[in-house]
Amino acid sequence: MYALSSALQQNQTPRLYARGWFARHTQTEQLAFLMPDTSEWDTPLTGTPPAPPVAPDATPPVWWGQSSDRAPLLPSEHTYVGSNGWVVDSQHSESGHAMLANDMHLELMLPNYWYLAKITYCTDKGENITLAGLTLP
Repeated sequence: MYALSSALQQNQTPRLYARGWFARHTQTEQLAFLMPDTSEWDTPLTGTPPAPPVAPDATPPVWWGQSSDRAPLLPSEHTYVGSNGWVVDSQHSESGHAMLANDMHLELMLPNYWYLAKITYCTDKGENITLAGLTLP
């Protein structure tokens, strides 16, 4: 799963560098406010939600308002061109069924991220229902 996470988050490199820069150039209270450990989306199923970060005093960081030599931006190794999702209606498919496809922009590699899955369920009327597709490990 680490490889899958890494592949999906590779465009987060600039964010990671920014977080490191903030960690080195802010006070503890400022860092906790700018990059809290939790948010309103981390509300637990039971118990109380996490408290919002406390705003630091009005003293700006030492670097605030000063000019600096910016580090060069890292060139992207990949070009992100958007989605390749597509839909074909039933009148234009060979099978006569509508088709829908999409991917998560993952490269092909071994070991593969996906596993073929097939679930067959027998209804109370004795009819078999089959779900076939791909799943994550």
